[in-house]
Amino acid sequence: MSNNYYSYIISCLSITLSFYNFFSLYLDLSLLWIPLGMSLIVNIINIFYSLNKIKRFLYNRYIPYSFYLIISSIALIILLLSSIDALFDILQQLSLEDKTSLYIPFGLMSLLISGSTIGIFNKLLND
Repeated sequence: MSNNYYSYIISCLSITLSFYNFFSLYLDLSLLWIPLGMSLIVNIINIFYSLNKIKRFLYNRYIPYSFYLIISSIALIILLLSSIDALFDILQQLSLEDKTSLYIPFGLMSLLISGSTIGIFNKLLND
């Protein structure tokens, strides 16, 4: 029996939003797409693979798990910030006269994405 510490759907949404931000940064010729792309790889591995496979892979290559935990923490912070930035960018591109009605949905989506990111981090610490 596996414990789910986070919502799989919200995690996929945050990965999708981060991919949007990744391509947006790439097209804007910003160099920030490089660390974002590397953090997306780490986050996809954390979300879609079980922790036992990751630990077995690291153990076979003599990489300490604490180093992977630090890299994953940094990658999760980058995922959180990039997905919230992409959500804000998408909401700003909507052609509405009064954008104050978007504050509540933006806040709720930001809370959901933050909770999912904390859940992924909790999964890394507890297993």
